[in-house]
Amino acid sequence: MPQFNRNAALSWTLSALVAWPSALGLACPAFLAAKELPGLAGARRDLRLFALVMHDGKRLWQVLPVQVDPLGSDGVLQAHGDGDPGRESLPVATTDRISLRREGFGLRLAASDPPPCQTPTVIELQNPETPSLFGYLTTCAGGTNQASPDPIVHDAERRQITGERFVYEYQPNNQLMYKTLNAKGPWGKPVLAGSDADLNMHLDIADFFNLDFTNGDVESYVGNVDIGKVGMVASIDFFLRVLFFKINLKMSTTVGFFADAAHIPTVIDVPIDAPGQLNPGSGILYTWVPQGAVIDASKPSATMPIADPKVIGQGFAISARVGLPYCHGAFCSYKLRGTIANEAFGLDVSLPRIMVEHGFYPQWVADVSAFKRALDWPVDDNEAHQVAVYFDNSGLLKGQYKMDQWLRIGKPAAIATDCPRAVNIGKPIRFETSSAKVAH
Repeated sequence: MPQFNRNAALSWTLSALVAWPSALGLACPAFLAAKELPGLAGARRDLRLFALVMHDGKRLWQVLPVQVDPLGSDGVLQAHGDGDPGRESLPVATTDRISLRREGFGLRLAASDPPPCQTPTVIELQNPETPSLFGYLTTCAGGTNQASPDPIVHDAERRQITGERFVYEYQPNNQLMYKTLNAKGPWGKPVLAGSDADLNMHLDIADFFNLDFTNGDVESYVGNVDIGKVGMVASIDFFLRVLFFKINLKMSTTVGFFADAAHIPTVIDVPIDAPGQLNPGSGILYTWVPQGAVIDASKPSATMPIADPKVIGQGFAISARVGLPYCHGAFCSYKLRGTIANEAFGLDVSLPRIMVEHGFYPQWVADVSAFKRALDWPVDDNEAHQVAVYFDNSGLLKGQYKMDQWLRIGKPAAIATDCPRAVNIGKPIRFETSSAKVAH
């Protein structure tokens, strides 16, 4: 066995970097909880992801994009502390999330391979969809610069978030909703995919008057922001205006924007048991003008139920029967598919089964005006060309519920599987100090 020389190994790695592939072929990222990674230690800024690749007949190390998302125990992005030299210099915390890309995974580590940098240990990661592909996570003291430029640009003044596949312009007061969404791709000039996203909430309160809210009543603002080598994450805080009062809905979440995808998790905070308090047809409409985005309406019920006001009017117990066939175990998954300038796009929603059992799940609405009239909601003349996704909340019980939403654009194969991407975590692999032998 050749003698192990850390400096030589590091120099060898640096000279062997292979260019990171274009993000135009990417899919959504993978998320790993730091607490699930055995033996991961070191500063956040020193975290590295490597893959072994063949280059000119040699096995060489390639640097892949990875980042640490510093989340709190509530899953919300944390701010810099006063006097803190920077969270990047702090050790990886158990509540942190590791975001990475699997597209560059390569060969499996062999006994003759040197370490990728000055590190005694790596954690082996496997792509479960292609089990022959592996990546290696570690921390490198004074380590290698990460591959690729930042994939996201945030212009707070123009309220724009730009990636390789999209330009997301958010609303001034409800910054989780987009004013315009442009798709980018090999066709050249960006194409307006959708515009004027809005949130409508209708509460038909038993023995009381109705309450209706729109974007004008909701406030959500971007708080803490982090941009790394995989994407941008930001905390969002929500408020609701009722007459002259601003009410904190206790809804804070962490959204993510990546090269070809946006992740919008939502916390639904139900203050009381809705059954007996709300009449059927109380719910939430996420509306937008589709513009250049064309929804595949040939068989929409195959991936997401079509909203039927007659069924909704019968109450959540009846409506739940329509949503439950989309459930597998404790979770349920609903999808919209379509095209933008001949590229595929998708909206994926996943939520716990308990919500669906109480009638809360996404339902496709192709005509917002007709839907509102059927349920006796107020109708705005500007809604004639809007589409929507509807959630009925008349059956939810008191508590907080989490829902995940992913918006993606790319090749059909790239958006065919669920987000975030799955990764198998292996045991730590240690390098012997006297040689390049790998001890599994």
